Amino acid sequence: VFDGKANKPYKEKSTKNPLNVYGKTKLDGERSIQKILSQNSIIIRTSGMYSEFSNNFVDKILIIGREQKEIKIVCDQIVSTTYASDLAEAIITIINSKKFSKDNQKAQIFHYSSNDEVSWYDFAKEVFELSNIKLKIHPTKLNEFSTIVKRPIYSVLDTDKIVLDYNVKTFDWKNSIKKLFASEIFINKLEI
Repeated sequence: VFDGKANKPYKEKSTKNPLNVYGKTKLDGERSIQKILSQNSIIIRTSGMYSEFSNNFVDKILIIGREQKEIKIVCDQIVSTTYASDLAEAIITIINSKKFSKDNQKAQIFHYSSNDEVSWYDFAKEVFELSNIKLKIHPTKLNEFSTIVKRPIYSVLDTDKIVLDYNVKTFDWKNSIKKLFASEIFINKLEI
């Protein structure tokens, strides 16, 4: 929902200015939920989501890494990644909290992601290192990729509000990616 022009992590109340249809529909969805469920609801924004299951950045680069000897990865797009299991743990913490069970609370938006930032290039390097895939990775600027979809250059989320309000844990991206590689589902998937 942000335009990526910031130079510090986005807070929940930062100015929204989506660059593409995907961002606009996410913002429209948030507004609809807040209108329909103005009380007792929580919206959690994430960035760079990945998991043991398919159709995410980790999955895609591992497939490419096994098939090619060289790969170009964007080096100037900065994100705060989100491991789905960390997010699930945060949601369970919120649901189990006394604060969440109070009635007549105004709907709120929270950010949840890793508590640091990384380029997709550095994230990919770590994925390949953990998977023992040897290939040449070329750091490439976002504007060098031919795509019709505009993407924000900076998608880092400030997670202070959710940590303070619900005492959830956030993790650095390297810790979370190592947890992914240690998960039994992912290990079995790698062996296939």
